[in-house]
Amino acid sequence: MPIPRIKRQSATDSHGNGQGKPISLLEFVRRETQENYYGLFAIGSVSGITSAALLAIINAGAETADMGYVNFRIFMLFLIAMALFVYCKRYVMNQCSMIFGKVTNGIYLRHVDKLRRANMQDLEKMGEGVIYSRLTKELQNIMFFSPLVADAAQGAVMVAFSLFYLYYLSKVALLLLVGMTIFAGLFFLHKQKEITGYVAAATQKEVELFDGLSHILDGFKEIKLNRAKNAALMGQIDVTAGEARDLNVRGGLASNFYFVFSQVCFYTLLGSIVFVLPHFVPTYPEVAIKTTMAILFMMSALEQMVGVLPHYANIRVAIDNLYQLESELDEIDERNRGIDPDSDTDYSNFAEIRFEDIHFHYKDEAGINLFSIGPLDFALRQHETAFVIGGNGSGKSTMIKVLTGLYLPESGSIRVDNRVVPFAHYAAYRDLFGGVLNDFHLFDRLYGLPDIDEERLNEWLRIMQLDDKTSFVDGRFTNLDLSTGQRARLALIITLMEDKPIYILDEWAAPQDPEFRQYFYEVILADLKKAGKTVVVVSHDDRYFHIADRLLKMEYGQLVETERDAL
Repeated sequence: MPIPRIKRQSATDSHGNGQGKPISLLEFVRRETQENYYGLFAIGSVSGITSAALLAIINAGAETADMGYVNFRIFMLFLIAMALFVYCKRYVMNQCSMIFGKVTNGIYLRHVDKLRRANMQDLEKMGEGVIYSRLTKELQNIMFFSPLVADAAQGAVMVAFSLFYLYYLSKVALLLLVGMTIFAGLFFLHKQKEITGYVAAATQKEVELFDGLSHILDGFKEIKLNRAKNAALMGQIDVTAGEARDLNVRGGLASNFYFVFSQVCFYTLLGSIVFVLPHFVPTYPEVAIKTTMAILFMMSALEQMVGVLPHYANIRVAIDNLYQLESELDEIDERNRGIDPDSDTDYSNFAEIRFEDIHFHYKDEAGINLFSIGPLDFALRQHETAFVIGGNGSGKSTMIKVLTGLYLPESGSIRVDNRVVPFAHYAAYRDLFGGVLNDFHLFDRLYGLPDIDEERLNEWLRIMQLDDKTSFVDGRFTNLDLSTGQRARLALIITLMEDKPIYILDEWAAPQDPEFRQYFYEVILADLKKAGKTVVVVSHDDRYFHIADRLLKMEYGQLVETERDAL
Protein backbone atom coordinates (compact mmCIF):
# COMPACT_ATOMS: atom_id res chain seq x y z
CA MET A 1 0.00 0.00 0.00
CA PRO A 2 1.48 3.41 -0.91
CA ILE A 3 2.55 5.60 1.97
CA PRO A 4 0.73 8.97 2.02
CA ARG A 5 2.90 11.99 1.46
CA ILE A 6 1.83 13.99 4.50
CA LYS A 7 3.49 17.24 5.43
CA ARG A 8 3.84 17.58 9.19
CA GLN A 9 4.70 20.58 11.28
CA SER A 10 7.01 20.65 14.22
CA ALA A 11 5.68 19.72 17.64
CA THR A 12 5.37 23.45 18.18
CA ASP A 13 2.50 24.26 15.90
CA SER A 14 2.56 27.61 14.24
CA HIS A 15 -0.45 29.82 14.89
CA GLY A 16 -1.75 32.98 13.34
CA ASN A 17 -0.20 35.12 16.04
CA GLY A 18 3.22 33.71 15.24
CA GLN A 19 3.53 32.10 18.67
CA GLY A 20 4.45 28.44 19.08
CA LYS A 21 2.23 26.22 21.19
CA PRO A 22 3.37 22.69 22.10
CA ILE A 23 0.81 20.05 21.20
CA SER A 24 -0.65 17.73 23.81
CA LEU A 25 -0.12 13.98 23.77
CA LEU A 26 -3.81 13.50 22.93
CA GLU A 27 -3.53 15.89 19.98
CA PHE A 28 -0.39 14.09 18.85
CA VAL A 29 -2.18 10.71 18.81
CA ARG A 30 -5.25 12.14 17.08
CA ARG A 31 -3.07 13.87 14.50
CA GLU A 32 -1.13 10.69 13.74
CA THR A 33 -4.10 8.32 13.58
CA GLN A 34 -6.78 10.83 12.47
CA GLU A 35 -9.38 8.97 14.51
CA ASN A 36 -11.56 9.68 17.52
CA TYR A 37 -11.31 7.49 20.58
CA TYR A 38 -14.45 8.43 22.47
CA GLY A 39 -15.38 4.76 22.91
CA LEU A 40 -11.98 4.03 24.40
CA PHE A 41 -12.31 7.02 26.71
CA ALA A 42 -15.72 5.74 27.78
CA ILE A 43 -14.40 2.28 28.64
CA GLY A 44 -11.42 3.84 30.39
CA SER A 45 -13.83 5.94 32.42
CA VAL A 46 -15.78 2.81 33.35
CA SER A 47 -12.52 1.27 34.55
CA GLY A 48 -11.77 4.31 36.70
CA ILE A 49 -15.33 4.48 38.04
CA THR A 50 -15.40 0.79 38.97
CA SER A 51 -12.06 1.24 40.70
CA ALA A 52 -13.55 4.06 42.76
CA ALA A 53 -16.69 1.99 43.35
CA LEU A 54 -14.54 -0.81 44.75
CA LEU A 55 -13.42 1.59 47.46
CA ALA A 56 -17.00 2.29 48.56
CA ILE A 57 -17.94 -1.41 48.31
CA ILE A 58 -14.94 -2.47 50.40
CA ASN A 59 -15.75 0.15 53.05
CA ALA A 60 -19.37 -1.04 53.13
CA GLY A 61 -18.19 -4.64 53.44
CA ALA A 62 -15.84 -3.67 56.25
CA GLU A 63 -18.78 -2.22 58.20
CA THR A 64 -20.77 -5.44 57.94
CA ALA A 65 -17.68 -7.49 58.82
CA ASP A 66 -17.25 -5.33 61.90
CA MET A 67 -20.78 -6.36 62.93
CA GLY A 68 -19.84 -10.02 62.69
CA TYR A 69 -21.44 -11.11 59.38
CA VAL A 70 -20.81 -10.95 55.61
CA ASN A 71 -23.40 -9.24 53.41
CA PHE A 72 -23.85 -11.49 50.34
CA ARG A 73 -25.26 -8.64 48.21
CA ILE A 74 -22.19 -6.48 48.90
CA PHE A 75 -19.94 -9.44 48.14
CA MET A 76 -21.63 -9.97 44.76
CA LEU A 77 -21.30 -6.28 43.99
CA PHE A 78 -17.61 -6.58 44.80
CA LEU A 79 -17.17 -9.51 42.37
CA ILE A 80 -19.09 -7.72 39.59
CA ALA A 81 -17.11 -4.49 40.07
CA MET A 82 -13.83 -6.42 40.14
CA ALA A 83 -14.65 -8.32 36.92
CA LEU A 84 -15.74 -5.12 35.18
CA PHE A 85 -12.59 -3.32 36.37
CA VAL A 86 -10.27 -6.10 35.15
CA TYR A 87 -11.96 -6.33 31.75
CA CYS A 88 -12.01 -2.58 31.13
CA LYS A 89 -8.47 -2.02 32.36
CA ARG A 90 -7.07 -4.81 30.22
CA TYR A 91 -9.04 -3.61 27.20
CA VAL A 92 -7.80 -0.03 27.58
CA MET A 93 -4.16 -1.06 28.05
CA ASN A 94 -4.29 -3.40 25.03
CA GLN A 95 -5.91 -0.70 22.90
CA CYS A 96 -3.33 1.86 23.99
CA SER A 97 -0.52 -0.51 23.02
CA MET A 98 -2.10 -1.03 19.59
CA ILE A 99 -2.72 2.70 19.10
CA PHE A 100 0.83 3.67 20.03
CA GLY A 101 2.12 0.81 17.89
CA LYS A 102 0.11 2.18 14.97
CA VAL A 103 1.39 5.71 15.65
CA THR A 104 5.08 4.74 15.86
CA ASN A 105 4.81 2.45 12.84
CA GLY A 106 3.16 5.19 10.81
CA ILE A 107 5.77 7.77 11.80
CA TYR A 108 8.60 5.36 11.00
CA LEU A 109 7.25 4.46 7.55
CA ARG A 110 6.47 8.08 6.73
CA HIS A 111 9.98 9.22 7.67
CA VAL A 112 11.63 6.37 5.76
CA ASP A 113 9.49 7.12 2.71
CA LYS A 114 10.67 10.74 2.78
CA LEU A 115 14.26 9.65 3.35
CA ARG A 116 14.27 7.48 0.23
CA ARG A 117 12.90 10.36 -1.85
CA ALA A 118 15.54 12.81 -0.63
CA ASN A 119 18.62 13.75 -2.61
CA MET A 120 21.92 12.23 -1.65
CA GLN A 121 23.67 15.48 -0.77
CA ASP A 122 20.78 16.50 1.52
CA LEU A 123 21.02 13.28 3.54
CA GLU A 124 24.79 13.63 3.75
CA LYS A 125 24.32 17.06 5.34
CA MET A 126 21.78 15.75 7.86
CA GLY A 127 24.07 12.99 9.12
CA GLU A 128 23.30 9.41 10.10
CA GLY A 129 23.42 10.10 13.84
CA VAL A 130 20.39 12.39 13.82
CA ILE A 131 18.36 10.07 11.60
CA TYR A 132 19.10 6.87 13.52
CA SER A 133 18.60 8.49 16.93
CA ARG A 134 15.25 9.99 15.99
CA LEU A 135 13.88 6.84 14.34
CA THR A 136 15.02 4.42 17.05
CA LYS A 137 15.36 5.98 20.49
CA GLU A 138 12.55 8.53 20.17
CA LEU A 139 10.04 6.04 18.76
CA GLN A 140 10.98 3.55 21.49
CA ASN A 141 10.34 6.24 24.11
CA ILE A 142 6.86 6.86 22.71
CA MET A 143 6.04 3.13 22.56
CA PHE A 144 7.32 2.64 26.12
CA PHE A 145 4.95 5.37 27.29
CA SER A 146 1.74 3.61 26.14
CA PRO A 147 1.04 1.49 29.28
CA LEU A 148 2.00 4.41 31.52
CA VAL A 149 -0.46 6.79 29.89
CA ALA A 150 -3.22 4.16 30.07
CA ASP A 151 -2.60 3.67 33.79
CA ALA A 152 -2.41 7.40 34.46
CA ALA A 153 -5.62 8.17 32.54
CA GLN A 154 -7.61 5.49 34.35
CA GLY A 155 -6.07 6.57 37.63
CA ALA A 156 -7.21 10.14 36.99
CA VAL A 157 -10.82 8.96 36.47
CA MET A 158 -10.63 6.83 39.60
CA VAL A 159 -9.30 9.76 41.64
CA ALA A 160 -12.00 12.08 40.27
CA PHE A 161 -14.83 9.76 41.35
CA SER A 162 -13.10 8.94 44.61
CA LEU A 163 -13.19 12.65 45.37
CA PHE A 164 -16.99 12.50 45.32
CA TYR A 165 -16.86 9.70 47.86
CA LEU A 166 -14.38 11.68 49.95
CA TYR A 167 -16.74 14.67 49.73
CA TYR A 168 -19.47 12.48 51.16
CA LEU A 169 -17.17 11.41 54.03
CA SER A 170 -15.46 14.69 54.92
CA LYS A 171 -15.48 18.03 53.11
CA VAL A 172 -12.51 19.25 55.15
CA ALA A 173 -10.39 16.22 54.20
CA LEU A 174 -11.36 16.79 50.55
CA LEU A 175 -10.23 20.43 50.73
CA LEU A 176 -6.91 19.37 52.22
CA LEU A 177 -6.38 16.77 49.45
CA VAL A 178 -7.28 19.19 46.66
CA GLY A 179 -5.08 21.92 48.12
CA MET A 180 -2.08 19.63 48.52
CA THR A 181 -2.56 18.25 44.96
CA ILE A 182 -2.70 21.74 43.45
CA PHE A 183 0.42 22.72 45.39
CA ALA A 184 2.31 19.64 44.13
CA GLY A 185 1.06 20.22 40.57
CA LEU A 186 2.22 23.83 40.50
CA PHE A 187 5.59 22.75 41.82
CA PHE A 188 5.90 20.22 39.00
CA LEU A 189 5.01 22.81 36.36
CA HIS A 190 7.84 24.90 37.77
CA LYS A 191 10.21 21.91 37.52
CA GLN A 192 8.97 20.59 34.16
CA LYS A 193 10.84 23.17 32.07
CA GLU A 194 14.08 22.28 33.85
CA ILE A 195 13.54 18.53 33.36
CA THR A 196 12.60 18.96 29.68
CA GLY A 197 15.71 21.07 29.10
CA TYR A 198 17.95 18.36 30.52
CA VAL A 199 16.22 15.68 28.41
CA ALA A 200 16.55 17.72 25.18
CA ALA A 201 20.23 18.46 25.81
CA ALA A 202 20.96 14.83 26.70
CA THR A 203 19.23 13.67 23.51
CA GLN A 204 21.50 15.89 21.43
CA LYS A 205 24.56 14.48 23.17
CA GLU A 206 23.31 10.95 22.45
CA VAL A 207 23.22 11.85 18.74
CA GLU A 208 26.88 12.86 19.03
CA LEU A 209 27.60 9.55 20.77
CA PHE A 210 26.02 7.67 17.88
CA ASP A 211 28.21 9.60 15.48
CA GLY A 212 31.25 8.60 17.54
CA LEU A 213 30.21 4.95 17.43
CA SER A 214 29.78 5.24 13.64
CA HIS A 215 33.32 6.62 13.40
CA ILE A 216 34.66 3.59 15.27
CA LEU A 217 32.75 1.05 13.16
CA ASP A 218 33.14 2.74 9.76
CA GLY A 219 36.71 3.87 10.37
CA PHE A 220 37.94 0.81 12.22
CA LYS A 221 40.86 0.18 9.87
CA GLU A 222 42.04 3.77 10.14
CA ILE A 223 41.99 3.94 13.94
CA LYS A 224 43.70 0.54 14.25
CA LEU A 225 46.53 1.86 12.09
CA ASN A 226 46.89 5.10 14.05
CA ARG A 227 47.13 4.91 17.82
CA ALA A 228 47.02 8.69 18.20
CA LYS A 229 43.82 8.92 16.16
CA ASN A 230 42.38 5.95 18.08
CA ALA A 231 43.10 7.56 21.45
CA ALA A 232 41.88 11.01 20.36
CA LEU A 233 38.60 9.62 19.04
CA MET A 234 38.06 7.67 22.27
CA GLY A 235 38.89 10.79 24.25
CA GLN A 236 36.21 12.76 22.40
CA ILE A 237 33.67 9.97 22.91
CA ASP A 238 34.59 9.87 26.60
CA VAL A 239 33.98 13.63 26.93
CA THR A 240 30.66 13.45 25.08
CA ALA A 241 29.56 10.40 27.11
CA GLY A 242 30.41 12.27 30.30
CA GLU A 243 28.35 15.27 29.21
CA ALA A 244 25.42 13.02 28.29
CA ARG A 245 25.73 11.22 31.63
CA ASP A 246 25.76 14.49 33.57
CA LEU A 247 22.69 15.79 31.75
CA ASN A 248 20.80 12.53 32.25
CA VAL A 249 21.78 12.44 35.93
CA ARG A 250 20.78 16.05 36.48
CA GLY A 251 17.45 15.41 34.78
CA GLY A 252 17.02 12.26 36.89
CA LEU A 253 17.86 14.14 40.09
CA ALA A 254 15.28 16.80 39.26
CA SER A 255 12.68 14.09 38.58
CA ASN A 256 13.61 12.20 41.76
CA PHE A 257 13.37 15.37 43.83
CA TYR A 258 9.90 16.04 42.50
CA PHE A 259 8.81 12.43 43.08
CA VAL A 260 10.04 12.46 46.69
CA PHE A 261 8.51 15.90 47.20
CA SER A 262 5.13 14.62 45.98
CA GLN A 263 5.30 11.68 48.39
CA VAL A 264 6.15 14.04 51.24
CA CYS A 265 3.05 16.03 50.29
CA PHE A 266 0.87 12.91 50.38
CA TYR A 267 2.20 11.71 53.73
CA THR A 268 1.86 15.21 55.15
CA LEU A 269 -1.75 15.09 54.03
CA LEU A 270 -2.29 11.73 55.77
CA GLY A 271 -0.61 13.02 58.92
CA SER A 272 -2.87 16.07 58.91
CA ILE A 273 -5.98 13.92 58.45
CA VAL A 274 -5.01 11.47 61.21
CA PHE A 275 -3.44 13.80 63.78
CA VAL A 276 -4.81 17.29 63.15
CA LEU A 277 -8.40 17.07 61.89
CA PRO A 278 -9.74 15.15 64.95
CA HIS A 279 -8.82 18.18 67.15
CA PHE A 280 -10.64 20.71 64.94
CA VAL A 281 -13.61 18.76 63.54
CA PRO A 282 -15.72 17.19 66.31
CA THR A 283 -17.54 14.76 63.99
CA TYR A 284 -14.43 13.66 62.12
CA PRO A 285 -13.48 10.63 64.34
CA GLU A 286 -16.63 8.86 63.07
CA VAL A 287 -15.26 8.75 59.52
CA ALA A 288 -11.52 8.91 60.23
CA ILE A 289 -10.86 5.29 59.27
CA LYS A 290 -12.92 5.50 56.06
CA THR A 291 -11.29 8.79 55.08
CA THR A 292 -7.79 7.48 55.71
CA MET A 293 -8.59 4.34 53.74
CA ALA A 294 -9.94 6.43 50.85
CA ILE A 295 -6.76 8.54 50.78
CA LEU A 296 -4.56 5.43 50.87
CA PHE A 297 -6.66 3.88 48.12
CA MET A 298 -6.12 6.96 45.96
CA MET A 299 -2.40 7.08 46.77
CA SER A 300 -1.58 4.35 44.25
CA ALA A 301 -3.38 6.16 41.44
CA LEU A 302 -1.94 9.51 42.46
CA GLU A 303 1.58 8.05 42.47
CA GLN A 304 0.96 6.64 38.98
CA MET A 305 -0.13 10.07 37.81
CA VAL A 306 2.83 11.76 39.46
CA GLY A 307 5.28 9.11 38.26
CA VAL A 308 4.24 9.51 34.64
CA LEU A 309 4.94 13.25 34.58
CA PRO A 310 8.76 13.01 34.27
CA HIS A 311 8.31 10.46 31.47
CA TYR A 312 5.94 12.89 29.82
CA ALA A 313 8.85 15.33 29.53
CA ASN A 314 10.77 12.66 27.57
CA ILE A 315 7.77 12.18 25.28
CA ARG A 316 7.43 15.90 24.59
CA VAL A 317 11.11 16.02 23.58
CA ALA A 318 10.70 12.86 21.46
CA ILE A 319 7.67 14.28 19.64
CA ASP A 320 9.43 17.58 19.01
CA ASN A 321 12.58 15.83 17.73
CA LEU A 322 10.57 13.61 15.38
CA TYR A 323 8.61 16.53 13.96
CA GLN A 324 11.78 18.57 13.66
CA LEU A 325 13.38 15.78 11.61
CA GLU A 326 10.24 15.51 9.51
CA SER A 327 10.18 19.26 9.02
CA GLU A 328 13.70 19.08 7.57
CA LEU A 329 12.68 16.17 5.36
CA ASP A 330 9.63 18.13 4.23
CA GLU A 331 11.85 21.03 3.21
CA ILE A 332 13.96 18.60 1.17
CA ASP A 333 10.81 17.02 -0.24
CA GLU A 334 9.49 20.43 -1.21
CA ARG A 335 12.66 21.17 -3.15
CA ASN A 336 12.30 17.81 -4.91
CA ARG A 337 8.57 18.17 -5.47
CA GLY A 338 9.14 18.72 -9.20
CA ILE A 339 10.68 15.25 -9.68
CA ASP A 340 8.12 12.76 -10.94
CA PRO A 341 8.98 9.39 -9.33
CA ASP A 342 6.56 7.60 -11.67
CA SER A 343 7.63 9.26 -14.90
CA ASP A 344 7.23 6.93 -17.88
CA THR A 345 9.91 8.75 -19.89
CA ASP A 346 12.27 6.18 -21.43
CA TYR A 347 15.87 7.21 -22.09
CA SER A 348 17.18 3.68 -22.64
CA ASN A 349 17.58 4.05 -26.42
CA PHE A 350 19.77 7.15 -26.14
CA ALA A 351 22.51 7.85 -28.64
CA GLU A 352 24.37 10.42 -26.56
CA ILE A 353 24.37 11.98 -23.10
CA ARG A 354 25.93 15.42 -23.04
CA PHE A 355 27.04 17.66 -20.16
CA GLU A 356 26.82 21.37 -20.98
CA ASP A 357 28.50 23.83 -18.63
CA ILE A 358 27.77 21.68 -15.55
CA HIS A 359 28.88 23.02 -12.14
CA PHE A 360 28.61 21.42 -8.72
CA HIS A 361 29.83 22.79 -5.38
CA TYR A 362 30.35 21.22 -1.97
CA LYS A 363 29.44 23.79 0.68
CA ASP A 364 29.55 23.84 4.46
CA GLU A 365 26.63 24.82 6.71
CA ALA A 366 27.56 28.49 6.34
CA GLY A 367 27.35 28.20 2.55
CA ILE A 368 31.11 28.54 2.05
CA ASN A 369 32.37 26.66 -0.99
CA LEU A 370 34.69 23.78 -0.04
CA PHE A 371 35.21 22.04 -3.39
CA SER A 372 33.90 22.50 -6.92
CA ILE A 373 33.78 20.64 -10.17
CA GLY A 374 33.09 22.33 -13.48
CA PRO A 375 32.52 23.61 -15.92
CA LEU A 376 32.02 20.12 -17.34
CA ASP A 377 31.43 19.81 -21.08
CA PHE A 378 31.62 16.32 -22.55
CA ALA A 379 29.54 13.65 -24.26
CA LEU A 380 29.03 9.99 -23.39
CA ARG A 381 27.98 7.95 -26.41
CA GLN A 382 26.00 4.74 -26.57
CA HIS A 383 27.92 1.42 -26.70
CA GLU A 384 31.28 3.02 -25.82
CA THR A 385 33.65 2.18 -22.99
CA ALA A 386 35.06 5.31 -21.37
CA PHE A 387 37.76 5.33 -18.70
CA VAL A 388 37.82 8.21 -16.22
CA ILE A 389 41.29 8.79 -14.83
CA GLY A 390 42.89 11.31 -12.49
CA GLY A 391 44.53 11.65 -9.12
CA ASN A 392 42.88 11.27 -5.73
CA GLY A 393 40.83 14.33 -4.88
CA SER A 394 40.52 15.42 -8.49
CA GLY A 395 36.71 15.08 -8.40
CA LYS A 396 36.19 11.75 -10.20
CA SER A 397 33.67 10.32 -7.74
CA THR A 398 31.80 13.62 -7.52
CA MET A 399 31.57 13.80 -11.30
CA ILE A 400 30.21 10.24 -11.36
CA LYS A 401 27.51 11.18 -8.84
CA VAL A 402 26.51 14.16 -10.97
CA LEU A 403 26.54 12.02 -14.13
CA THR A 404 24.22 9.44 -12.56
CA GLY A 405 21.88 12.07 -11.10
CA LEU A 406 22.75 11.28 -7.47
CA TYR A 407 23.95 14.87 -7.12
CA LEU A 408 21.95 17.64 -8.76
CA PRO A 409 24.07 20.16 -10.69
CA GLU A 410 23.82 23.73 -9.51
CA SER A 411 24.04 25.08 -13.05
CA GLY A 412 24.27 23.83 -16.59
CA SER A 413 22.23 21.11 -18.24
CA ILE A 414 22.29 17.41 -19.04
CA ARG A 415 21.02 16.54 -22.50
CA VAL A 416 19.94 13.16 -23.81
CA ASP A 417 19.95 13.23 -27.62
CA ASN A 418 19.79 17.04 -27.64
CA ARG A 419 16.84 17.07 -25.24
CA VAL A 420 17.47 18.71 -21.88
CA VAL A 421 16.66 16.35 -19.01
CA PRO A 422 14.10 18.34 -17.01
CA PHE A 423 14.03 18.26 -13.26
CA ALA A 424 10.78 16.28 -13.37
CA HIS A 425 12.43 13.41 -15.28
CA TYR A 426 15.47 12.92 -13.07
CA ALA A 427 14.08 9.68 -11.58
CA ALA A 428 13.66 8.25 -15.08
CA TYR A 429 17.14 9.48 -16.04
CA ARG A 430 18.71 7.72 -13.03
CA ASP A 431 17.18 4.45 -14.20
CA LEU A 432 19.70 4.40 -17.03
CA PHE A 433 22.50 3.59 -14.62
CA GLY A 434 23.67 0.58 -12.72
CA GLY A 435 27.05 -0.13 -11.27
CA VAL A 436 29.38 -0.41 -8.34
CA LEU A 437 30.41 2.93 -6.83
CA ASN A 438 33.35 3.32 -4.48
CA ASP A 439 31.12 3.32 -1.39
CA PHE A 440 28.69 0.65 -2.55
CA HIS A 441 26.27 -1.19 -0.25
CA LEU A 442 25.47 -4.91 -0.53
CA PHE A 443 21.82 -5.91 -0.26
CA ASP A 444 21.00 -9.45 0.78
CA ARG A 445 18.06 -9.61 -1.65
CA LEU A 446 17.71 -8.76 -5.34
CA TYR A 447 15.25 -5.94 -4.76
CA GLY A 448 13.48 -4.77 -7.89
CA LEU A 449 14.06 -8.07 -9.73
CA PRO A 450 10.89 -10.13 -9.32
CA ASP A 451 11.85 -12.68 -12.01
CA ILE A 452 15.36 -13.92 -11.32
CA ASP A 453 17.25 -16.22 -13.64
CA GLU A 454 18.79 -18.30 -10.86
CA GLU A 455 20.74 -20.46 -13.32
CA ARG A 456 22.48 -17.39 -14.69
CA LEU A 457 23.03 -16.04 -11.17
CA ASN A 458 24.61 -19.28 -9.99
CA GLU A 459 26.83 -19.32 -13.08
CA TRP A 460 28.10 -15.86 -12.19
CA LEU A 461 28.77 -16.98 -8.61
CA ARG A 462 30.84 -19.82 -10.01
CA ILE A 463 32.76 -17.58 -12.43
CA MET A 464 33.51 -15.09 -9.65
CA GLN A 465 34.57 -17.95 -7.36
CA LEU A 466 31.89 -17.08 -4.82
CA ASP A 467 29.83 -20.27 -5.05
CA ASP A 468 31.64 -21.70 -2.02
CA LYS A 469 31.23 -18.43 -0.09
CA THR A 470 27.55 -17.60 -0.54
CA SER A 471 24.42 -19.00 -2.19
CA PHE A 472 21.10 -17.60 -3.31
CA VAL A 473 18.47 -19.45 -1.27
CA ASP A 474 14.81 -18.48 -0.66
CA GLY A 475 15.24 -15.13 -2.37
CA ARG A 476 18.33 -13.97 -0.51
CA PHE A 477 22.08 -14.45 -0.28
CA THR A 478 23.10 -16.71 2.57
CA ASN A 479 26.31 -14.86 3.45
CA LEU A 480 27.55 -11.29 3.01
CA ASP A 481 30.50 -11.62 5.38
CA LEU A 482 33.04 -11.50 2.56
CA SER A 483 36.41 -9.92 1.88
CA THR A 484 36.55 -6.50 0.19
CA GLY A 485 37.32 -8.02 -3.22
CA GLN A 486 34.63 -10.69 -2.83
CA ARG A 487 32.05 -8.07 -1.84
CA ALA A 488 32.92 -6.06 -4.97
CA ARG A 489 32.51 -9.19 -7.10
CA LEU A 490 29.11 -9.94 -5.60
CA ALA A 491 28.08 -6.30 -6.10
CA LEU A 492 29.05 -6.56 -9.76
CA ILE A 493 27.02 -9.76 -10.17
CA ILE A 494 23.96 -8.04 -8.71
CA THR A 495 24.50 -5.07 -11.02
CA LEU A 496 24.83 -7.29 -14.09
CA MET A 497 21.58 -9.04 -13.16
CA GLU A 498 19.83 -5.65 -13.29
CA ASP A 499 20.72 -5.34 -17.03
CA LYS A 500 20.94 -1.53 -17.21
CA PRO A 501 21.94 0.42 -20.36
CA ILE A 502 24.89 2.15 -18.63
CA TYR A 503 27.29 0.65 -16.09
CA ILE A 504 29.40 2.79 -13.77
CA LEU A 505 32.33 0.90 -12.23
CA ASP A 506 34.27 3.10 -9.82
CA GLU A 507 37.66 1.54 -9.00
CA TRP A 508 36.03 -1.91 -9.10
CA ALA A 509 39.30 -3.68 -9.92
CA ALA A 510 41.33 -2.00 -7.15
CA PRO A 511 40.66 -4.66 -4.44
CA GLN A 512 40.92 -7.63 -6.86
CA ASP A 513 43.88 -9.94 -7.30
CA PRO A 514 45.70 -9.92 -10.68
CA GLU A 515 43.64 -12.83 -12.02
CA PHE A 516 40.27 -11.13 -11.50
CA ARG A 517 41.66 -7.74 -12.49
CA GLN A 518 42.69 -9.13 -15.87
CA TYR A 519 39.38 -10.99 -16.24
CA PHE A 520 37.47 -7.78 -15.53
CA TYR A 521 39.31 -5.66 -18.10
CA GLU A 522 39.72 -8.22 -20.84
CA VAL A 523 36.58 -10.34 -20.55
CA ILE A 524 33.80 -8.62 -18.60
CA LEU A 525 34.24 -5.22 -20.26
CA ALA A 526 34.47 -6.87 -23.69
CA ASP A 527 31.28 -8.85 -23.03
CA LEU A 528 29.45 -5.70 -21.90
CA LYS A 529 30.53 -3.94 -25.10
CA LYS A 530 29.30 -6.86 -27.21
CA ALA A 531 25.99 -6.70 -25.36
CA GLY A 532 25.66 -3.05 -26.45
CA LYS A 533 26.20 -1.58 -22.99
CA THR A 534 27.76 1.79 -22.27
CA VAL A 535 30.44 1.49 -19.61
CA VAL A 536 32.21 4.17 -17.55
CA VAL A 537 35.20 2.84 -15.61
CA VAL A 538 37.06 4.88 -13.02
CA SER A 539 40.54 3.39 -13.04
CA HIS A 540 44.23 3.83 -12.22
CA ASP A 541 45.29 0.67 -14.11
CA ASP A 542 47.26 2.30 -16.91
CA ARG A 543 48.31 -1.08 -18.33
CA TYR A 544 44.68 -1.58 -19.40
CA PHE A 545 43.97 1.91 -20.73
CA HIS A 546 44.18 0.54 -24.28
CA ILE A 547 40.85 -1.24 -23.74
CA ALA A 548 38.98 2.07 -23.45
CA ASP A 549 37.39 3.73 -26.45
CA ARG A 550 38.05 7.07 -24.76
CA LEU A 551 40.09 8.40 -21.86
CA LEU A 552 38.59 11.24 -19.83
CA LYS A 553 40.95 12.86 -17.35
CA MET A 554 39.66 14.64 -14.24
CA GLU A 555 41.99 17.28 -12.89
CA TYR A 556 41.18 20.03 -10.37
CA GLY A 557 37.47 19.62 -11.03
CA GLN A 558 37.85 19.79 -14.81
CA LEU A 559 37.26 16.95 -17.26
CA VAL A 560 39.21 16.78 -20.52
CA GLU A 561 39.57 14.08 -23.14
CA THR A 562 43.10 12.68 -23.29
CA GLU A 563 45.04 10.70 -25.82
CA ARG A 564 46.86 7.60 -24.54
CA ASP A 565 50.11 8.84 -26.00
CA ALA A 566 49.86 12.00 -23.89
CA LEU A 567 49.98 10.04 -20.62
